[in-house]
Amino acid sequence: MALTIRPLTPADRERAHALRGQVFAVHPDPFDADEVYVPDHRRVGAFVDGELAGVASVWDLGQYYGQRRVACGGVAGVAVAPEWRRRGLGSELVQRALSEMRARGEAISTLYPLTAPLYRHLGWEFAGVWLRRRVPTVRLAELPAPARPTVVRRAGPEDREAMAAVAGRAAVPHNGNLDRSATFNRRRLTLDGDEQ
Repeated sequence: MALTIRPLTPADRERAHALRGQVFAVHPDPFDADEVYVPDHRRVGAFVDGELAGVASVWDLGQYYGQRRVACGGVAGVAVAPEWRRRGLGSELVQRALSEMRARGEAISTLYPLTAPLYRHLGWEFAGVWLRRRVPTVRLAELPAPARPTVVRRAGPEDREAMAAVAGRAAVPHNGNLDRSATFNRRRLTLDGDEQ
């Protein structure tokens, strides 16, 4: 068995797309060679005897500490084909991604683990808080009326920059908040006519 772990290339995109759809048990969107949210140089693949057996992506992010942005790599989409699991391939992929994050100066790494043992073994731990507030809608009637009517409309592509700026201003004062790249926001903001 010859194992090679390397950055993905445009020629690997369709296979990576199919593998992620299989591993995450989702019916993936049709493959689109032009739609790459995480650039190839930020995605690594594990190839066994030349066949793609696993992939991992790293988003270009930041986190704020003391109102200062610290470079952060967001590990995402770690997927290993079922026939290659339990052989250390996931660990190899993530360790390679960590090496590349370190080389780029990304001092922090974040992720939302599907399974904790792999990531704990590699040094991650649960951190942060998840706040949930419940407000009975009847209480909203107690708010003062706005000086002018509020217009509610669906956001469009022209709103991306303004939405990102608002999110950025809210993130800076609080330690640990994420600074998402424009590419990340493009993927995450659900806009009419765009991918989600």
